[in-house]
Amino acid sequence: MTDKQKFIDAASLKSKKVLVCGLQRSGMDAADFLIKCGACLTVSDIKKPDELKEQLARLEKLSKEIRFELGFHSEETFASQDLIVLSPAVACDSPFVLHALSKGVKVVSEVEFASWFARAPYAAITGTNGKTTTTTLVYEILKSSKLFDKVYIGGNIGIAFAGFADSLTPRDAAVLEISSFQMEFADTFAPRASALLNVTEDHLNRHHDMKTYMEMKMRVFQNQKSSDCAVLNADDPLVIAEKGRIKSRCYTFSVNAGSGADVFAEDGYLQIKTAGGGLEKIIKTSQIGIIGAHNLSNAAAAAAMCHYAFGVEPQTIAETLRNFKGVHHRLELVAEINGVAFYNDSKATNEDSARVALRSFTRPVLLIAGGSDKGSDFSSLASEVLKSSVKKVYVIGQVREKIIEALARKGFSNTEALGGLEECVTKAFSEAQPGEAVLLSPACASLDMFKNYEHRGEVFIEQVVKIKSGR
Repeated sequence: MTDKQKFIDAASLKSKKVLVCGLQRSGMDAADFLIKCGACLTVSDIKKPDELKEQLARLEKLSKEIRFELGFHSEETFASQDLIVLSPAVACDSPFVLHALSKGVKVVSEVEFASWFARAPYAAITGTNGKTTTTTLVYEILKSSKLFDKVYIGGNIGIAFAGFADSLTPRDAAVLEISSFQMEFADTFAPRASALLNVTEDHLNRHHDMKTYMEMKMRVFQNQKSSDCAVLNADDPLVIAEKGRIKSRCYTFSVNAGSGADVFAEDGYLQIKTAGGGLEKIIKTSQIGIIGAHNLSNAAAAAAMCHYAFGVEPQTIAETLRNFKGVHHRLELVAEINGVAFYNDSKATNEDSARVALRSFTRPVLLIAGGSDKGSDFSSLASEVLKSSVKKVYVIGQVREKIIEALARKGFSNTEALGGLEECVTKAFSEAQPGEAVLLSPACASLDMFKNYEHRGEVFIEQVVKIKSGR
């Protein structure tokens, strides 16, 4: 009997000793599910109780039987469990995790755990950039298709997989954004459809090298059957080089004519290869509701996944691509004040994502960047700033000096380090001219100053609203 089979029936979790490590969104949803199952639950988080007031209040309403280990971890607690469910923020090489493994304790990621109870087909979308947009597009297309009773979206966005996995029926579908962190300890996770959008340097503070980072990304394919579907970016050399490892049906997408991809852009249209060997035009590229070459790539990936994995017709795909206007915190126009436009791109948590944002502008840009350190040297961001329409860069967070030094090495000196995001927004507005843009595109994670990138984006929006209202 495998470990998966041991716990596949939710009833079998009753009275099992289970530890949930990390009390952010995914940990909370896993804990909620385990309480319903009657598990003997322990929750552990290195944050102190006064930093977890909201989470503790919610858990205490659900059960009075939970054991709490807060402000520290202990080897004894980790080693005494039947199962440990890890939140994405908990690294696989944590000494407490390693100790539990040495004692034979089963350790799984939250998405792995949730997948044990999912009775519906699910899609997994990963990559360094574009995950949220592509995941949301796939979700909207599948909803519009009317092929399923209900379509769920979650994973690394919205609700954690554990928050709805046990609610899925065979007539439903789920679309998951998947990060590399979530693929640590994901041994049986097996999506009906998986996509790898792109791979650029990111999270090396966690994975240490690009080889390990790529291996985590490739895990979305490792348990697929030959009847399942894989979608790869033909324009990314690192991604397409992995095609030989795919065991399922493999399809490719590209924004380039003559690429040989299954979904591609040519002659002003997004086109798709049909089952009979022909070609069908999906939509004029000019009619797609989200702009930029990066979003054309995201649209192509979504079209490939929905058509080849789920049988959605091109006309249904076209309707969604035409009406979809983008996602919150990704190149989002917040307001225009006295001719100055404010864009929230808080979702840009790495250099490459910020570079893509900069390429979307021709008007002069006042850029706000910075945050927590993920091991980047910011040389690629500095090169892009030099080529772009950026006229000044305001920096915040742990990496302020690293960004300023990287820009200086490229010959860009119009920078200013400030204490907080609100100060940056106010200063940028005071220095901006009509026709210019203030862009929050941090190129960094947010955890040094904010709860997450969403919180950072909301703080930016709030400050813009204050300026607009004259407060």
